[in-house]
Amino acid sequence: MMFPLSQGDAVVFFNLVNELHDKTSLVITTDKSPKESADVLKDTVLTTALLDRLLHRCEIVKL
Repeated sequence: MMFPLSQGDAVVFFNLVNELHDKTSLVITTDKSPKESADVLKDTVLTTALLDRLLHRCEIVKL
């Protein structure tokens, strides 16, 4: 997530996370806070839905 994603790529990423949600474990590393995610995905609604799925049952490890 270093670079902003195109709208199509953001939708594909959301669909992947949505499909894997509650089916498997995901490890995601990023240098962005959840508040900064909207800037990368350029879509507030999509970002909110994505973060909802990612943060539902998660453990955040800050280094």
